[in-house]
Amino acid sequence: MIKDDYERARVPMMPVILGEERTRTAIFLYTILVNILALLLYISTPRLSVVYLAAAMALGGLFTYYAYRLLTDKHRAAMLRLYKFSLLYLALLFLAVMVDQVM
Repeated sequence: MIKDDYERARVPMMPVILGEERTRTAIFLYTILVNILALLLYISTPRLSVVYLAAAMALGGLFTYYAYRLLTDKHRAAMLRLYKFSLLYLALLFLAVMVDQVM
């Protein structure tokens, strides 16, 4: 698994220090926190409209789904799906802010 890669490289990443199970749980909790922060941006920024809110909720729901799947699916493929989606999530969330400002 990915923990073995980090151990071989002697990189003190979370899976090496805390273990894979606790790391998966932390990822899920951090994902929920990121979703809350994305919604707080909508609440605290009067210039954002429902376009951003809809995008934040849809993307946040998918992000949470992938993080939850990581809790139940221990395969490397689940890790890579979540990682790739996290990059897409950020890009699309920033795009939603830009589109919202143009509309």
